[in-house]
Amino acid sequence: VQDAARRIRDRLSTLRALYGVGALDIDFKAFGEAAAEFEKASATAENEVLKSMYLNKAAESYAAAGQNDKSVALLDQVIKSWPATSAAGTARRTLLRLAGAGVAIPQI
Repeated sequence: VQDAARRIRDRLSTLRALYGVGALDIDFKAFGEAAAEFEKASATAENEVLKSMYLNKAAESYAAAGQNDKSVALLDQVIKSWPATSAAGTARRTLLRLAGAGVAIPQI
């Protein structure tokens, strides 16, 4: 995921050099801020489906921000808290993608 984010940044830098900033102004730090908001939403959600969905979104946002430790911890939490749900399946797939990118993950 960090390599993917790096490639995106490189491509954006090239496009900025050719066309200027314009609509390409992506703030990767904002992904981390969004993740914190998803965590808050999960904590206040009224049902378990929303709680697990918001935690998955938080984990994806942390991964996009390059904060893989936080992402992995939240994905592991989703799998352990809601093991027989589609959210757990999504979390497992995300963990496998992170592992494929070289991130250490817990045994699932």
